[in-house]
Amino acid sequence: TDTQSFTITVTDFPQTMTFTPPAITKANIDVVETGGETVVRANEFNDTYELVVDSDVEDTVVIIATPPAILDLGSGPGEPHSIVFGAGDKANDSRTLTITAIDDGVTVLPATFVITHTVTSSDPAYADTTVPNLSVTVEEPNTPVMDWEQLVD
Repeated sequence: TDTQSFTITVTDFPQTMTFTPPAITKANIDVVETGGETVVRANEFNDTYELVVDSDVEDTVVIIATPPAILDLGSGPGEPHSIVFGAGDKANDSRTLTITAIDDGVTVLPATFVITHTVTSSDPAYADTTVPNLSVTVEEPNTPVMDWEQLVD
C-alpha cells in the first residue's frame, strides 16, 4: 500500500500533521476451469469456465474476454465478449462462459489457443485488476475417443 502525507500550516504557529489514508484492498477475479482444464472439439463439443470475484462489488466491473478467431464465447468467432458484475454482487459470485470451437478448415488441430481478459471499473478494489489468460485445447473434429476398457479385454 502507498502512504500519502500532507502538511497543514496554522497561522499562529506552524504545525505539521501527517495523514495516512486508509489502504484499498485490491480484489481478484479468478478463472475456474471445468475439471481443471479447458478442452473443446471443433463443431462437436463445448466447454465452460467461470470468472469469480473474490470480494463484494461496489461499482460495475466489466471484463472483456477476447478469444482467437477459432473460438466463440457467444458474440461470434474471435469477437470480444463482455461479462458484467454489478454493484451489490457478492464475493464468490461467478459468471459462466461457454466456449465453442469453429472448424475453419484451415487451422491445424489439435492446437492450444489463449483467451485474454481485460478489466475496467471505477470500483477502487477492482481498478487495475488483472485476470489470468485461459489456455484452451481445441481437438480435431471426429477425433475418436479411446475406450481403454475395450483394449484390455
